[in-house]
Amino acid sequence: MTASTNSREKSSVQLNTGLLLVTFLVLVLVGGGLYLWYRYAQTRIASQFFDRSQTHLAEAEELERRGGLAVENGDLAQATELRDSAGKKRVLATNELWQFIRLRPEDQAAWIELANVYSELPPANRNPRRALELFRGAIVRAPGDQKWPLRIRLAELLIESNEFAEAETECRQIVAASQTDSNLPDTLVDRGWRSLAISLARQILSNGPERMQAKLKELNADESYVFANAREKNPDDWELATTLAELYRSPYGSRYLSPAQQERLQRDSIDLATLADELALQTLAKHPLDASARLTAYEYRRSFDLPAAGEELMAAQQIEPNNPMLQNLWGLWNLEQIPFEKRVSAIDPEYVPALDDQEQAYLAAAAESLEAAARLGLKIPQNFAGLADVRLLQQRREDAEQLWKQGVETLSEPNPFLYQRLITHTLANEDWEAAKKWITEYRRKTTAQARSAN
Repeated sequence: MTASTNSREKSSVQLNTGLLLVTFLVLVLVGGGLYLWYRYAQTRIASQFFDRSQTHLAEAEELERRGGLAVENGDLAQATELRDSAGKKRVLATNELWQFIRLRPEDQAAWIELANVYSELPPANRNPRRALELFRGAIVRAPGDQKWPLRIRLAELLIESNEFAEAETECRQIVAASQTDSNLPDTLVDRGWRSLAISLARQILSNGPERMQAKLKELNADESYVFANAREKNPDDWELATTLAELYRSPYGSRYLSPAQQERLQRDSIDLATLADELALQTLAKHPLDASARLTAYEYRRSFDLPAAGEELMAAQQIEPNNPMLQNLWGLWNLEQIPFEKRVSAIDPEYVPALDDQEQAYLAAAAESLEAAARLGLKIPQNFAGLADVRLLQQRREDAEQLWKQGVETLSEPNPFLYQRLITHTLANEDWEAAKKWITEYRRKTTAQARSAN
């Protein structure tokens, strides 16, 4: 009896052990197969994301090429439509690259491509901080010979973000490397000198010349060499030209002139402002179909009270009619052509504006462009306030009040001008309770904002 029981137990143990072993082998095989299938499926899906990103980028480049041809043919409406479509394709490509990287985070080339593609997105779809983070990360990941194009693009983005000292640091590395590495492409070196000159000039304009002397000496160059060399390498660059023109117009601008420029001042008996304006405006004139160049020309002319500022802004708006910021600026410019006292007096409910034909034309143009900016999704204080001023001049007071209310409700930060207009409007109508409400709300929001800042 005992021997039989022991035999059965021994047989049962052997059976269970065998079953466990078989089960384990099955699980290993099935689990391994599932893992291999998962890796295969993940790789396949990642490849699809990457392939779609490349397709979108190729389509964007084709649309941009056709947009360039449309500009050359003078068809600005088609050019704008094609550029907008190209921007949308780049947004799609960026989204696909993000999906690819989530599945393949170890792919260094994809990170580099993402940084480059993201930096070329339309401003409305690009976060400047995120662009800088992507390029800093891409530089760390990139092999040595691939770091330089990333560094110069990072410097350009830093300039766009007004981080001039860090931009200068990046450019110095490129300029220094060009002295010893003959394999660096000339176009890359030229961009390095350009961004170095812009970053140094902006720091001089912000901080004064004395703090920059040591930096210029570190470059083994006199005060004018960096700027003259950058101009020689980038003769058609309007951002460089306007930056240097602002520097030359500054109280210490003469010390940064090249010997040739100093000689011209003496020979032609012209002042420094004339020399600076020629440099900026002649370079900008080489880009008549570039909306950014025309906008810069407007800002330069307006800053120094030069004629034809409005013509430049109108041209920029016509080149890019779907740009809400340009529409808003053009609308505000037209509004400003109406005498100030008429615009201010319009808040008075008893005031009836008497506009002549030219002022009526300015008002109509202002209304058209400011409304277009709003339709394009622009939500900034200047648009709410400008369009409300238009409504007052049109004697549509209730519409003006709605715009002020919409502004204070929509904007994340309390805007003092919009609240001031609301309060003035309600007081003029002797609506004391409404005025008290807006005053109390403004104080509450500004107090909360101050507390959060601390």
